[in-house]
Amino acid sequence: MKTFNRKKQNGSLLIDVAAAIIVIGSLAAYAQAKSEPVQEHGDEQILINEVATIISGARKLKSTKSDGLTTVSMTALSEDKYISSILGNGTGKNPFGGNYTITQNGTNGGMVDVAITGLPAEVCTRVKDMLLKTGTATCTTGTVALTTL
Repeated sequence: MKTFNRKKQNGSLLIDVAAAIIVIGSLAAYAQAKSEPVQEHGDEQILINEVATIISGARKLKSTKSDGLTTVSMTALSEDKYISSILGNGTGKNPFGGNYTITQNGTNGGMVDVAITGLPAEVCTRVKDMLLKTGTATCTTGTVALTTL
């Protein structure tokens, strides 16, 4: 019968642990990279929903005020409870940290101009494309400008 000569292997546990940490770290980095676009698309949907709420609030304001849209603003919509007070005056309120603004359109007083600022370029383009169903939309340097109502 043969007997095996076992030699003590110093440091092998340390190497195994280091390798496991590297593998786990690589998997975590991969998972984060894959989840960032999903989060960005979720933020885009939140933004679209908030813009729809702002437009709906402007429509309600227009139907209840004798002066129509001359006083439309984020603050007015929030104070009159046409939109959630969470949106407030619109400053820093979109999911990307930018602003929402709404004003009466200068050419057609029955329309509004909604601006969404602080968007990454690729998000700006996608949001503009989604908002084209609602009105006229453009994307310039991280700002979507929408004319609608």
